[in-house]
Amino acid sequence: MYNTKNLFYCGLLLLIFPDSVAGLIGYQINKQKKTLVGSFIYFFLALFILLQFFPSAYSIPFAVLLSLTEYFSPYGLDNFSIPLVYILVVNLFL
Repeated sequence: MYNTKNLFYCGLLLLIFPDSVAGLIGYQINKQKKTLVGSFIYFFLALFILLQFFPSAYSIPFAVLLSLTEYFSPYGLDNFSIPLVYILVVNLFL
């Protein structure tokens, strides 16, 4: 079983760091669309963070799922949906 404190820190890092960097790099001026570049940045940063906390093969599909959640969440709802998906995956599979 994983340490509860580490699960909290991992979830917090997944919301703060990759989402911010993806928004800065993948931002389109005068458009409220998400870009594939931003989603790839989110994926790689999320994968890096997940591998620090869960060094297993499950980190790759977990990062893909979080990246898809970030990409398809409209109107800034990714700040709600990413932690929700993270909590569901952690509770169901870890």
